[in-house]
Amino acid sequence: MGPSGAGDSFKYPWGIEVDARANVYVANTNNHRVLMCRDYGALVSEWGGPGEARLCMRRP
Repeated sequence: MGPSGAGDSFKYPWGIEVDARANVYVANTNNHRVLMCRDYGALVSEWGGPGEARLCMRRP
């Protein structure tokens, strides 16, 4: 699994959390993003990216 903006791979995924609806959140640290996936692996959304602009992240 990997969204096109994340280089089609995880880079040092660090944190993972599952909410009450079985959505899985992964802090993709070296891609500077947080990914939201369904419990079966389908990508739903992603936030962040490198940089200093609004909504950018630095190693979440």
